Amino acid sequence: MTRIAAVLRAELGAMVAPFLYFSVAFNAIALTVALIAPDHDVSLIRHGVATIGALLAAKAVLLVDHLPFVNRFPDRPLIWNTVWKGAIYTIAAMLLHVVERLIEAAAATGSFADDVSRAFAALDWGRVAAIHLWLALLFMIFAAWRELARADGVAHLRRLFFGDGASS
Repeated sequence: MTRIAAVLRAELGAMVAPFLYFSVAFNAIALTVALIAPDHDVSLIRHGVATIGALLAAKAVLLVDHLPFVNRFPDRPLIWNTVWKGAIYTIAAMLLHVVERLIEAAAATGSFADDVSRAFAALDWGRVAAIHLWLALLFMIFAAWRELARADGVAHLRRLFFGDGASS
């Protein structure tokens, strides 16, 4: 039981940084969209969905980090791994998003084949493209920070941002 608890603790610990990053980013986007909308619908449900999206993005990061080919360019300049990992994170998040929509569509009526075609036909592709452009940008920024932390160490980045007292 202690081994399972240790694995769970390590996995949850690895999700904290991506969850916090994407939670702030997704909730900021949700607030922006709500304020731009004609009815200014700032609701807890919208922010709840953004927070659940942050959990899914953090899970995508966690899953991708376990793939054997993710750290493909460890000895090259950081931009190589940043773009590579950012692209993989983005693709994984897109796949999770599509699978989530397909499961929702199938659960609505119980007929998977018919619902898949209706779900794809009903999608607002402009909105999907905008969401995934934001996701790609956010994942690239996240990957850049992760590569900086890998190269210089988390403690060094903390000292750079918060001063010498932050390392304790």
